[in-house]
Amino acid sequence: MAYNEQLADRVREIISLSHKNVVEKAMFGGLCFMVNDKMCVGVEKDRLMVRLDPTKYEEVMEKEGLVSVEPGEDRRTRQVTIRETGTKVL
Repeated sequence: MAYNEQLADRVREIISLSHKNVVEKAMFGGLCFMVNDKMCVGVEKDRLMVRLDPTKYEEVMEKEGLVSVEPGEDRRTRQVTIRETGTKVL
C-alpha cells in the first residue's frame, strides 16, 4: 500500500462536504484529490500534502506537525505536509 487508506477515506469524507467536483488520481506514489482540475490534497504513506491559500500560510504553520514545502514556479499557492502526528489539524 503506497498510502494510508484510512487517511484517504478521511480526506474523501471531509472534502466532499464542501466540494462536488473532486477527482482522485494516483500520483507521486500516493493518491491525489483534485478540485476543479487543481491538486488540493495528496495522501502519501501516512502524510498529507495540502495546498494552501498563501494568505492563510502563516496562521496554518503555527499548528504542530506541519512542514513547509518549498513553492515551485506558481507562488500563488503554498503547500505543507502534515505528518501522521499532525493529522489532528483536520
